[in-house]
Amino acid sequence: MDGLPGEPEAARLADWNDDIIEPAVSIKAGWRIVSVPGIDPVEIGLARQQAVADQLAGPLPAPALMFWRCRRALLVSRSETRLPHFSDAVVELQTAGWPVVLRKSGGGACPVGPGTVQVSLIEPAAPGATMNDKYAALAALLQAALRRCQIVGLTGSVAGAYCPGHYDLAVAGKKLAGMSQHWFRNRAGIHCVVTAASINIAQAPDEFAWVVNQFYGCAGSPLRCRAAALTNLRLCGGATAVRGMNFAAAVIDLLRSSNAEARGASRRN
Repeated sequence: MDGLPGEPEAARLADWNDDIIEPAVSIKAGWRIVSVPGIDPVEIGLARQQAVADQLAGPLPAPALMFWRCRRALLVSRSETRLPHFSDAVVELQTAGWPVVLRKSGGGACPVGPGTVQVSLIEPAAPGATMNDKYAALAALLQAALRRCQIVGLTGSVAGAYCPGHYDLAVAGKKLAGMSQHWFRNRAGIHCVVTAASINIAQAPDEFAWVVNQFYGCAGSPLRCRAAALTNLRLCGGATAVRGMNFAAAVIDLLRSSNAEARGASRRN
């Protein structure tokens, strides 16, 4: 791809493909855990996410936590389709190997690729639930998983990052993950919310900054992204510390542990 810095994607990610998530569909700690090991076009991942949401039914549907990966793409919100030269930007990025895909949630342009993990918390929207409640719950879960790798992630908007938001996860002031949300009714008529995080495991920050800036520059927007405002899990912890970490397994273990603690507290009371 002309103009794109960094080593070839396949070479950079070759050793990471088996370390991020494991194949499983199971019920653990009151949650439905859906881990998808394949790397498919992002449209397939989004369709699977919707299918899991449509399976929420009954009086007390259990929440689902979905882990998935995808080929590289730039996710954009509906508001960005109204940029003056949006169609030109789509053609430019498609030629460069970065398809532009519309997402249902809000926010700015968000690059994804094989070196990212998408984590989707899919659940019924309880009465009184708020956007901040849902963001905070998923952020706390991901922060706890990061601590198991001796990485401290803090929430807060990162200046100069792509799609900045109050619930970005940052390490040492650099964006590691972003979040988005979508509220809707599923096929069963249940009011659902999908709170999603895109965690950068191994994609190069300069690569992500390049594609975001290429999109905004072609589309006629003044927004820009700085590579120095971004990071990935490999850079945060070093290859040795992060390589053996299965992110889905770490989160599942946390859910199992918290459920066991809750049962123990209930028996004591």
